[in-house]
Amino acid sequence: MLNVSLAKKNTVVFHPGIGKTGTSAVQKVGFSLPYNDPNKVCFLPFGEVSGAHNKLAMNHPQFDEINFKSNIDRVVEFVSERNASTIISTEFMIRLTKPQIIETTKVLLEKNIEIKALFSIRNYNTYLASAYMQAIKAKFGKNDNEGLLAYCSRELESIRYPLLLDRWAQVLGDDNIFLIDYDLYRADFVRNFFAVFNIEIDERLVLDNNNINPSIPLCFDELMIAFDKVSNNSEDRKGLIELLINAEVNKAVNEGRINEIEKITLNKFEHDKDRLTSRYSWVGDAP
Repeated sequence: MLNVSLAKKNTVVFHPGIGKTGTSAVQKVGFSLPYNDPNKVCFLPFGEVSGAHNKLAMNHPQFDEINFKSNIDRVVEFVSERNASTIISTEFMIRLTKPQIIETTKVLLEKNIEIKALFSIRNYNTYLASAYMQAIKAKFGKNDNEGLLAYCSRELESIRYPLLLDRWAQVLGDDNIFLIDYDLYRADFVRNFFAVFNIEIDERLVLDNNNINPSIPLCFDELMIAFDKVSNNSEDRKGLIELLINAEVNKAVNEGRINEIEKITLNKFEHDKDRLTSRYSWVGDAP
């Protein structure tokens, strides 16, 4: 399953997400892997904030330009001494502007560091459902009085893959953009992600980290919104979230709510996936 072009000497592989594709679990496992063997692919062992390489993300709320430049110099030093790729992973980078991508990569390219980017691709319907519930869960990213369809209408155009990936391709070139199908590997995504780099992950490690940031089923969105309107008790809210995540739900009801999103997405995902396939390379089994 190894993609040779992703496991090369003096190479950085950016993993910019997108979010809600097992990124938290990938990062938790990645940071636990050894990094002292220059012949094995590893996670960059520094630049971490909140469980991801957020110190290297120019759009992160805590971005520090001086710290960023220092870390980029450390990346050059670290990667230059390695015979295998080094992975940098943060969901924030999926929304970098082209100028920010240029700024992030220019020193590495000047120092003859090869750069690849590996993106997780997920159907827009299930992504938006998960992102919507994450916004409710975290109380961040959803406007007041905004329901499911309004949220999806606002968010869809900002997360369409050609828009996000083409910015990276304009800087790195189409041959350096790679895709992994989250929907295909969803049941065991962490193991399959690292298999791309020929890294075998211990089964216990996968099980312990496979569901780090679980989603509340979509059918409970109105219940959570109603609770937040009448209570500010954080402990009660935490208990409710845990209860709902573990609740046995009627799959037909939950899928019916997800199907409502198709009123917004129509066939845009299929169109965009075909476009990505015509330009970029998939890793793993064919999607």
